[in-house]
Amino acid sequence: MVGLQNGMMLAQCSYGKSNFFYLLDTLILYHIIDNPMTKFSEYAKSGDSKSLSLLGDKPFSIVASEASDYTENGNVTQGVKITTKESFDIDGTQVNKFHTTRVAIVSKVSPVDKDGKPANQKLLADLEKEPLGPVKMIESISGNGRKFFELVDA
Repeated sequence: MVGLQNGMMLAQCSYGKSNFFYLLDTLILYHIIDNPMTKFSEYAKSGDSKSLSLLGDKPFSIVASEASDYTENGNVTQGVKITTKESFDIDGTQVNKFHTTRVAIVSKVSPVDKDGKPANQKLLADLEKEPLGPVKMIESISGNGRKFFELVDA
């Protein structure tokens, strides 16, 4: 659509939820304020897992485990992704894959150790036969008084 407004020639263009007007003689972009803006969150990447912490102390059974490291600013933290037998409602979505970098949990269920070598091979072999659990995540206190999270039988 092309038209005149206050003596200036305008061309209207729609993109997504927004309408734009171009001043044809100066190529300046004007945005119509009363239209909804696109939110940055609409472009966020969505992984196939959610944080294990979202389960709180709900019991679950583990059917699979895979290495899933977390990288931030070039620093790599060893992590694990756990697939559960049960699905849980997380923000209106049914989820059965959860990730964590909690050291006590990663060291027990990750298929690799901190050096990338195979670890917990018996656990992984047993998971191929039947689920592990039910288990739940609890907060514990170490010998030196530090809090940590671990998995225990539910």
